[in-house]
Amino acid sequence: MRHFDYELMRGIPIGVSDFMEVRNLNGLYVDKTELIIEILDQPLKKVFLFTRPRRFGKTMNMSMLEAFFDLKYKGNPWFEGLRIDGREDLSEHKNVYPVIYLSMKDLEADNLESFIRKMSSKMMYVFLGFRYVLDSEIDPMVAKKYGRILSEEADQEELVESLHLLSMVLHEHHGIQPIILIDEYDNPVNCAFDKGSMGGIIDFLRGFYSRALKDNRHLRFAVLTGVMQIAKESIFSGLNNIHVNNIFSEDFDECFGFTEAEVRAILEEVEHPEKFEECREWYDGYRFGKADVYNPWSVNSYVDSGFKPKEYWGGTSGNDIIGTLLDFADAETFEELTALGGGGTVEKQLSPAVPIRGLYRSKDAVYSVMAMAGYLNAVPSEEGYVLSIPNKEVRRVFFDVMMERSGTSAGLQLRNLFRALEKGDVEGVEKNAFSVLAENFKSIQLKDEGDYQLLIAGAALALLGNYKVRIEEEAGNGRADLIMERTTPERPNIVVEFKRSRSDDPEDWAREAEEGVAQIKEKDYHLSLRGRTLLYGVCFRNKKAKAAVEELPLPAARGRGAEQAPCGRAVSIRQFILYKNIH
Repeated sequence: MRHFDYELMRGIPIGVSDFMEVRNLNGLYVDKTELIIEILDQPLKKVFLFTRPRRFGKTMNMSMLEAFFDLKYKGNPWFEGLRIDGREDLSEHKNVYPVIYLSMKDLEADNLESFIRKMSSKMMYVFLGFRYVLDSEIDPMVAKKYGRILSEEADQEELVESLHLLSMVLHEHHGIQPIILIDEYDNPVNCAFDKGSMGGIIDFLRGFYSRALKDNRHLRFAVLTGVMQIAKESIFSGLNNIHVNNIFSEDFDECFGFTEAEVRAILEEVEHPEKFEECREWYDGYRFGKADVYNPWSVNSYVDSGFKPKEYWGGTSGNDIIGTLLDFADAETFEELTALGGGGTVEKQLSPAVPIRGLYRSKDAVYSVMAMAGYLNAVPSEEGYVLSIPNKEVRRVFFDVMMERSGTSAGLQLRNLFRALEKGDVEGVEKNAFSVLAENFKSIQLKDEGDYQLLIAGAALALLGNYKVRIEEEAGNGRADLIMERTTPERPNIVVEFKRSRSDDPEDWAREAEEGVAQIKEKDYHLSLRGRTLLYGVCFRNKKAKAAVEELPLPAARGRGAEQAPCGRAVSIRQFILYKNIH
């Protein structure tokens, strides 16, 4: 890596996913040329499919493959000083192949007719790049088909055949089999999921990909990238020569995303190695095969912003399928997702290959999709995979997705509710609980304590891992409604007991809130907690709230390192009860 002026940050490739452009501008490039070596080391594999979350370097790697293999870039200096430089055994492959590069990332369409028009335009530009073949001896019928693609007059059947046609023409013209690179192969399907156009688009792509990749004697090899591994029966029917590499595969595991060593090198490059722990907390946590990796887009954005930690990936990584599947999630799934948001884990069986037409048949399909899309980290276990939310960034992103799909604008209010809980701010708890319920969930029929509990537990995603959230868990001599066990010493533990009042008298609500606090103490729900602890009783009447809080006294400090109470003494019991009617 070169040294660059940190103040200008011209070396960080933000929004630039073209390998050649980054190298021409002498930008900061994390060396992933090992991908070329590993592909060439497997000459009997004809089609490689790499699935990784969005913004994990797939397009940069595809551009790198194009730069290395494409004959039109012969003599380029882009690989000087990189890991692959000087490999004489690879020289016979460097810039000797015609390369067909096709990106599917902008092929979003509301209906099949619109998709076909966009596909026709896409293939016109691809064919235009090889127009020189028409000057060679080419069969008149083939030339006519080629011309129909160029003039965007090809019908749907001709478009299905177009990629195979181009590979054949290039093979005959150059006397060497071309390489096909298809970036974001699954994007049209992801964008069409649950829409009327999905079936037609899948049928088109099945023919398009199979015709070009199955038993094509004009093909040297092909590389495809995408977010999801769509099952063969959906899109790769009959294609048996495909080598799938997904987030669970151990080969190629360090070729996408940044490793810890690479992140440390970047921070050393910009002379801020002290930022590593913060960067790790926000952007690490992914496991691909045996490699622990960071989100490269977010790391670059974090450095480029002057080290401001926030969710950079969220605006770039939306997945329509996840949102739609969340619409069909049942109460059990929602409880599992909120437990994940609170820093917990869930163990599930995952399927890396998604049968796109049958996703609704399995309620756990959302977990497979979320793992592949980067919302969950998946570590193999004896029973399946242990799932967790990777880092602070994804927890915030996922929280926003859930709030968006719920049709509410409650995100800020939920965060405010938890801030109030932390501070012992009863009025803030009442105000924000009321706002969340009354203003954003008007259509929800809140019938019992469980409804309220589930709703508020969903806000665990906003806690950024500062608490371990436990819902309806055995504690002391009963089951606590909500326990928030702190993970950092500067925060209090929080125990909440929810009550539902049948009275219309606000004084009864306040009394029942106090009874909630008394129940926590009577049944010892708090006994497993260490350090400062706040006990809450929260009473609801319809969508109004009344709260009571008591702070438990800390035990007297014993010896060095014991947690000290404020002012060097135990805090006396404080109880805040507000008898204000909330309307």
